[in-house]
Amino acid sequence: MFEVKASDQGQGPNQLVRQQFWNVQLLGEKLYFLNKSHSKWICVGLLPDLDFEPTIKIVGVKKQCIAFNEAEWERFRGEGTVFLSYEGLLELLRLRKIVSSRVSLLKSMKFKPYFYPMKDY
Repeated sequence: MFEVKASDQGQGPNQLVRQQFWNVQLLGEKLYFLNKSHSKWICVGLLPDLDFEPTIKIVGVKKQCIAFNEAEWERFRGEGTVFLSYEGLLELLRLRKIVSSRVSLLKSMKFKPYFYPMKDY
């Protein structure tokens, strides 16, 4: 699904996944719509890499996406200035606590790939 190119070798594999996952479904994802037409939404779930990091995606009309890990989301919450349509902004402000509690829940769960750690017998 994700491939590493020669030009990408200076970056770690998790950074490559974060740059390319906007169209990947998150594990255990929950959608919160930001407008009545359901063209903008927040998606909260686990990034399907080996770390299973809680991730928040804000998706726009043309599938434009901003992705946050937990630390980035906390900084974003503290900013207070968001450039969305008026309707989407009000809904985002209403959902900030819900999204943060969902991230806390996902963070408390201990997910691992089924093959990790592998024991030799």
